[in-house]
Amino acid sequence: MAKQYTTKSKTQILDYVKNRHDRRFTAQEVHEALSADDLKINLATVYRNLDRLADEGLLLRYKSMDMSSVAYQYVEENHGCHNHLHLQCKKCGKIIHLECEFMHEIEEHLMKDHGFSIACKDSVIVGLCADCKEE
Repeated sequence: MAKQYTTKSKTQILDYVKNRHDRRFTAQEVHEALSADDLKINLATVYRNLDRLADEGLLLRYKSMDMSSVAYQYVEENHGCHNHLHLQCKKCGKIIHLECEFMHEIEEHLMKDHGFSIACKDSVIVGLCADCKEE
């Protein structure tokens, strides 16, 4: 097994994504934010590190339906993002974890009535969060 190195770039990227655990982000957004903070990092390094973090299980990787873009989300420790749906506000980008009894009900309904099983880690319901709906 290859030895894992922690570089300054990886640490900066990990700090950024941990602080945005309730949002999805792209490599471009990470690069722009770190560059705005005068941190010297190139876009290829950001992509490489985000992919490694996803391979390590620290990030979820979401591909658009047409496979033209990728977004990431930080997976908090002990937060089983593979077992529930995610709600994403289309206005502010906030991610809400649907961790309630409803998950069991919807899984049962979809299997019983539609013969369909949800791949939760890849599933997102898009709408408006309570804050954005009030605006």
